[in-house]
Amino acid sequence: MGAMAVEAPVPRPVARALYEGFDYAAFWRDPARAHMDVLEHRLVERLLPRVGRRILDAGCGFGRLADVYVNRFDECVLVDSAWSLLEQARDRWASHVTLVAADLRAMPFATGAFDAALAVRVLHHFEDPRPVLAGLRAVLAPGGRLLFTSSNARNPKRILRALLGGEPWSPFRAGPISYDRHTFGWSAGELRDLVTAAGFRVRELRGVGVLDKLVAHVGPVARLVPPGVGVSRPLGALRLAPSLLGAAEVAGAGSVCPAPVLRCPACRVALVAGDAVFDCPACLRAFPLVDGIWDFRL
Repeated sequence: MGAMAVEAPVPRPVARALYEGFDYAAFWRDPARAHMDVLEHRLVERLLPRVGRRILDAGCGFGRLADVYVNRFDECVLVDSAWSLLEQARDRWASHVTLVAADLRAMPFATGAFDAALAVRVLHHFEDPRPVLAGLRAVLAPGGRLLFTSSNARNPKRILRALLGGEPWSPFRAGPISYDRHTFGWSAGELRDLVTAAGFRVRELRGVGVLDKLVAHVGPVARLVPPGVGVSRPLGALRLAPSLLGAAEVAGAGSVCPAPVLRCPACRVALVAGDAVFDCPACLRAFPLVDGIWDFRL
């Protein structure tokens, strides 16, 4: 799966990804978001295995969290549907990672290919995240670790707004709550149920998204506000934070499947490696390497 220099065509035309063309790096330079970035980095650093064979960053964006894991795993695979974000990740991490353009509901990997996976700031973009969770469960080996985040629809702020008549959706209703066309939330209990139903055991939930709100209002002393690693545990246990970061595991113990790890995202047949391309012998699709990014979009 390693990248190689090759003259290749422009990426194939596909449906526009949610963050295509968005300056996501600039988004994180806002002081409050930078504070959240530090917290997420520290939690991911603590909750990931110390070392591993192969990690999947599903919905990697521009590789924001790659500095946490590139020196801890033998192979790092970054997947996103937004080509422009993968280009940004390539410009920073090309020598350390494999970059894959794919739909997270149709990832091109073999069963048990990874011993760790991230789905950070991903699940809340799916009204029905079950196909994404099922795909993550399939590609993780027994004993594999998943870190995930989601919006907590039943946090105190939304409950208070609902009681005061300023919230269009009741946080106590069952099922996903739509914040806008592309963002959804669940209660902490529903989130745990979704992850458990996919075949994971949820080890813990951490609460995030509290102290960054303070940073947004304190101006010059924002740098004195701690990241909130310590309070994330009780906030998660009490389910009192706007967002939740969870750690879950696949039952059992085993080993990560050896290379090759690729399968056709359409028909799941093992792919045949060519010259900077993988070919499916069943459906005859071809998945090329384009400017250092493997294009597995359907």
